[in-house]
Amino acid sequence: MREMKASINNHRAYTSPQEKREYDRQYHKEYRESNREELQKYIKEYFQANKEQITEYKKDYQQANKEAISEKQKEYRQSNKEAISEKQKEYRQSNKEAISKQKSEPVECDCGCIVSNQNLAQHKKTKKHLNNLK
Repeated sequence: MREMKASINNHRAYTSPQEKREYDRQYHKEYRESNREELQKYIKEYFQANKEQITEYKKDYQQANKEAISEKQKEYRQSNKEAISEKQKEYRQSNKEAISKQKSEPVECDCGCIVSNQNLAQHKKTKKHLNNLK
């Protein structure tokens, strides 16, 4: 007589919630990787079709959570002060010419004077500007 292999006891009839979550994560990850282009196309079409609703929702959310958002931004700036200043320094270094060009660009003031963009705030405090507005 042949012996039967007792492999039936090696397989469980259930999976734990953690195993189920891990399996779902792995499955979804593989699905996203294999259908990346198709998903991107779907998302793009969805945003195009629902642009007004999405912007309205974002505005409502920002109005409702204004204080919480500003608090989070404040905390982020405090905790990442050095990284932010480093990024700003890098930006200024890489865009030095564009920044100086924008600052030296002539702008017409409300009073009619032509002033560089850099000196506009200082010009608005002068007697000349205040007299020309009258």
